Order: sequence, then structure tokens, then C-alpha cells
Amino acid sequence: MIDGSARDVSMSKTVLVVDDEMLICLDIQMQLDALGHRTLVASTYADAVRIVETGAVDIVVLDWHLSNRSADALATLLRQKGIPFILCSGSTREELAEVFPDIPLVTKPFMTEQLVAALDVAAAGAPS
Repeated sequence: MIDGSARDVSMSKTVLVVDDEMLICLDIQMQLDALGHRTLVASTYADAVRIVETGAVDIVVLDWHLSNRSADALATLLRQKGIPFILCSGSTREELAEVFPDIPLVTKPFMTEQLVAALDVAAAGAPS
């Protein structure tokens, strides 16, 4: 259950959720919307790139495994554009820590509090 007192609309962000499993996208969207964020969803690499290129994204929740490819190219694009992101994956922490030691990771399944904490860490480390 999401505690409504945690909602601070003045701190709301536009969050892009990138995951090839639509039910996971919708679950994360519901959690973030309840906290006052505007949430966009992309279930493919191409959709994610299109949304990122609009410049309307503050932060990204990025699934590491997108269909038959990893999300490393999208992660590289996000870094180039200075958009903070977190990784959301069923992969082990050690596997991704080698590739992205400085990126917050939430492993599936996760609680809303874990997701929000990782987003806070990513946003705090973003260039201003």
C-alpha cells in the first residue's frame, strides 16, 4: 500500500518506465502516479528512444533486459543526455554492478519504497 503522506506534488517528476513486460510498466506507473509523478511508458527500445528524444523526461526506470537485447545502448544515450536513470532487473546485483557501478538498481520483485529510494539516489546524483 502506498502512503499518501509521502506524496509531494512539488517534487513530482516526469518518469519514463521502460520495460518489455507491460504489466510491470503499468504496475510501476500506478505506483509513481499515486506519488504525484507523471509517468510515461515504453515497452520497446524504439519507443523509449523516441520519448527520450522529446526531452520531456526527468528520470528513467530502465529494465536491463528488453526483449532480445540488453539496454546498454539506451543507458548510454541517457548518460549522453544527462538524464538520470535506475536499473530495474531480475539480474543479479553483481552482474550489473560491474557494468554500471554508479547506477542505482532495484531487483525484481521490489517494493514501492525501494523504487522511490533508488529514484531519489539517481535524481540526487544528476547534474544540475
